[in-house]
Amino acid sequence: MVRENLKGACLCSAVQFEVAATPSEIIRCHCRMCQKAHGAPFATFARFRHEDFSVTAGAESIATYRSSDVAQRTFCRECGSSLQFMRDGAGTFGLAISALDSPLEPQPLRDYHQGSRSEWQAR
Repeated sequence: MVRENLKGACLCSAVQFEVAATPSEIIRCHCRMCQKAHGAPFATFARFRHEDFSVTAGAESIATYRSSDVAQRTFCRECGSSLQFMRDGAGTFGLAISALDSPLEPQPLRDYHQGSRSEWQAR
């Protein structure tokens, strides 16, 4: 059985993409930068290889923000939806799982920066 590519888009659908792979893991990041970038107590990313990702519409609507000296993030310049977290020189990147429209099979889950976890967040 041939698996179809995973598909997704930003909130306004200006940016649309496909991923030709299953993620290697799911990451929840509790750092303050991710909290602020996603407006939530943590950000959830699916890890993919760069070569498996392709923008199918709206590449001109993707903006990049250097959020630290080792990484940058992409987002839709029309609606502000977070899209990617890309560590410099890494062969993989984190795709904001909320941007995926295709369902994912259960994957390994890893939590990062739990020391920054919001005090009010249920454990």
